[in-house]
Amino acid sequence: MENNYRDMMDAVKAPEGLRREVMKMSEQERTKKARPVPVRVVLVAACVAALLAVGAVAAEVSGVDIVETIKTALGLQVSEPKTIIRPTDEAELEGWTVALPEGIAEDHLSAEFWAELQSAEPDEYDMRCIFKEFQSREELKAYLGVAPTLNPLLEQGDIALEGHGGWHLEGRSNAEVEITYVWVTGNFSIPVPETDGKTIHVLLDTWVSTAERPSGGIYFENVEEVIQEEYVTKNGLKAVLSNTRFAPTEENPEYYGGCGIAEFYLDGFAYRLRVWYDTQWTEGDQVTATLKSILDAYEVPQE
Repeated sequence: MENNYRDMMDAVKAPEGLRREVMKMSEQERTKKARPVPVRVVLVAACVAALLAVGAVAAEVSGVDIVETIKTALGLQVSEPKTIIRPTDEAELEGWTVALPEGIAEDHLSAEFWAELQSAEPDEYDMRCIFKEFQSREELKAYLGVAPTLNPLLEQGDIALEGHGGWHLEGRSNAEVEITYVWVTGNFSIPVPETDGKTIHVLLDTWVSTAERPSGGIYFENVEEVIQEEYVTKNGLKAVLSNTRFAPTEENPEYYGGCGIAEFYLDGFAYRLRVWYDTQWTEGDQVTATLKSILDAYEVPQE
């Protein structure tokens, strides 16, 4: 876990490594979450079988009914914390699963995106994949046809580094392009409320799909405690806030880390705001306050 935190911090300090480190870290997290093959491959190529298998293990280990523990926040389904077993080494992981309420219509994605995805050669896992970088949300939307919704606080904190896009897109589908997943990642530097100029780096990870499918969730090793709470902004945006603290290990006996996460659903996207932090420098309450300030800055259309 310390390595994940260090990778992210190094990426921010070294622009030339941003895309590589951010994508590597994202892939490491998904790989850790209990899949013997790359998670995104499992999600699309064999997601139903894999999720049923992992779900059965999770239910057996934690002694809970996964379906019964699913709770809904404005359509986004976030399970309560549970334990699963990683098949590769039978390690116990603690975390939760997230699912969008429904898939987006295919015609919401641009003809340019579809053409490029369909022309991509299937890889060794029989998947078609494309990767893109964009300097701005406007460039991203012009290409993809849709884009995550930002707010004034995120817009001011957008990290657009010279030579690298501030936004990273990954599109994947099965070879027949029947099910398509799109991940969009952005990086932001956000001020911590009620501090003297302190900022926190926030990773915004969003995804949409053309089918109703759960994500691989997010699971961690060496978890000491997970605290979840439901949060509703004054504008009516509903989110699930999670704060995970990690126990020191034999390799790093003096390291205490944490990860604050806010998850919500808006305009067809699932959103995950993440803050990796070292408890020696940042308090968990500060992370939670920062995430809430981002959520509060959203304007939610009233029905």
